[in-house]
Amino acid sequence: MTDELITARLRLRRWRPDDLGALTALFAEPSFSWHPFRRARSPEEAARFLDGVRDHWERHGFGRWAVCARSDGRLLGYAGPAASSWPPVPRGWDIGWRLAARARGRGLGGEAAAAAVADCLDRGVCPLVAVVESGNDASLRMCHRLGMRELDTRTHPAFGTAHTVFVLADDRPLRRRDAK
Repeated sequence: MTDELITARLRLRRWRPDDLGALTALFAEPSFSWHPFRRARSPEEAARFLDGVRDHWERHGFGRWAVCARSDGRLLGYAGPAASSWPPVPRGWDIGWRLAARARGRGLGGEAAAAAVADCLDRGVCPLVAVVESGNDASLRMCHRLGMRELDTRTHPAFGTAHTVFVLADDRPLRRRDAK
């Protein structure tokens, strides 16, 4: 499988240690993590995130992608799957996305999320689960655009806020290379 995905305007790639500075700047934007944290995140949280996503790639062979502008390579955010921690969906993978404020409002989030979802389905990484806080209208719309099905609304145990749980299973017929 590939270590990068290319779309019309984006390059989704694996994370590198030298991404920490740009990631720390993203985490410093309160709007980057507003849902559900309601605050900017610290440089230590950025470092833990980077270590975690790099470790996830090593253990599973896939994970959250670093989303970069094709034009200049600048880090814009992330999109892709991670091991699901809440809520419990059997064999489910958490699909998530976040973009810097400067990258919003131009369809880049949808471009990144669609590429990440397509890659997950090609790899057989499913079902995909998105947990979206009520009030995060952009992510709620994104789940619908991606064809995700609304499962339930639950209160998040760590944040105490209502979250809608979406799921996307791969219902496509087997492709020739998948047949054994």
